[in-house]
Amino acid sequence: MLDILFGVFYFILLYLTVFLMITLVVEGDSRGKPKKMKEWPLVSVIIPAFNESATINRVVKSVLNLDYPKEKLEVIVVDDGSTDNTSKIVEKTYGSAVRVLKQQRKGKAAALNLGLDHAEGNFVACLDADSYVSQSSLKHMIANFSSADIAAITPIMRVYNPKTFLEKIQQVEYLLAVYMKKLLSHINSINVTPGPFSIYRADVLNRIGRFDENSLVEDQEIAYRIQKNNYRIVQSDRGDVYTAAPKTLRDLYLQRKRWCKGSWLTFKKYSPIMLDKTYGDFGFYLMPNVLFGLISCFFMLVFFSAYVMSPVLESVRHIYMAGLYINPGYYLNMGEIVSNFVFFTDFYRLFVLWTFATMTIFMVLRSHKVMSEKIGLVETIPIAAFLFFYYIFISFVNLLSTADLLVNKRHRW
Repeated sequence: MLDILFGVFYFILLYLTVFLMITLVVEGDSRGKPKKMKEWPLVSVIIPAFNESATINRVVKSVLNLDYPKEKLEVIVVDDGSTDNTSKIVEKTYGSAVRVLKQQRKGKAAALNLGLDHAEGNFVACLDADSYVSQSSLKHMIANFSSADIAAITPIMRVYNPKTFLEKIQQVEYLLAVYMKKLLSHINSINVTPGPFSIYRADVLNRIGRFDENSLVEDQEIAYRIQKNNYRIVQSDRGDVYTAAPKTLRDLYLQRKRWCKGSWLTFKKYSPIMLDKTYGDFGFYLMPNVLFGLISCFFMLVFFSAYVMSPVLESVRHIYMAGLYINPGYYLNMGEIVSNFVFFTDFYRLFVLWTFATMTIFMVLRSHKVMSEKIGLVETIPIAAFLFFYYIFISFVNLLSTADLLVNKRHRW
């Protein structure tokens, strides 16, 4: 039974991966030339903030320092019921240069919607209060709105100043995610517009209903709604934004728990899109891909236990049963070792593992090259940890989150 599950898992994963590889071959993945506009439109940057006194000054400063006409830039900070002096810092430091709005604690989506109520820009950029934009980001990103059917542009997300080993592993993950979205952009299948500096057409947001205040992942839910209304989301070739990543396993667990639950609920809400030809590759490729990703945590842990942990524990047991005695002469019999390898190794399973290991390594290395990130000896350590250990942990978190969701436990943003 386990071998059958392994075969099904392999077939689906191979299909999804090969589809992306074909997209890479056909569309390419190089960074395009910077685009320019004849006239820069008015852009409103909305920054929702809850108890962000430690970071709000740096965030606002990064926006005001953008290489963009100042008369075409509106900055709005929405204080979502902070109990610290977040709003006072902004008011005292920037005065009339930044508009400060206040509301009782309602959550990030409600704060964004309040900002939209007061925004005057043709385009709206949403920026998390723990993220910072590079100086040229806005011009590079806004120039991607080349046609009326493009509703949103997503940024190149990087981890801000990664110091801990866990942050460096997440940097690998973020770069790979941007690279994957770059490929998905070619087939109009992006399903999330990240909180750190995604840019939207204001009229489209107003037309399709703004951000869902009941969603755990409002940036993902709005992307699904954009796709459902047959608009496009484009991944920018340029436009770097730096965001704070969880520094501890506990913080990472809490973040991914919310993401997993929100992904399940969003998928359920938009499940009628799946396999609907009206939505093209988004319905036929992305939606099955999302479902497979959500349930794959179970398979990953089962396969890891059966094909990795079980053999290791069995070997330890044999050594223990033998009284910790190992005959050195056995290891000198190379003919017996080769014979055992040839006749008893499961080459089918070995081929599957090496196939996906090779493709994953290629995608990770390619993402670093395209995003102009160097790979030295030091950088290979978090990459190796990401490839061999990180997704086992994430699969475990997703499995617990799914079980938690099934017993109807509530989760607040």
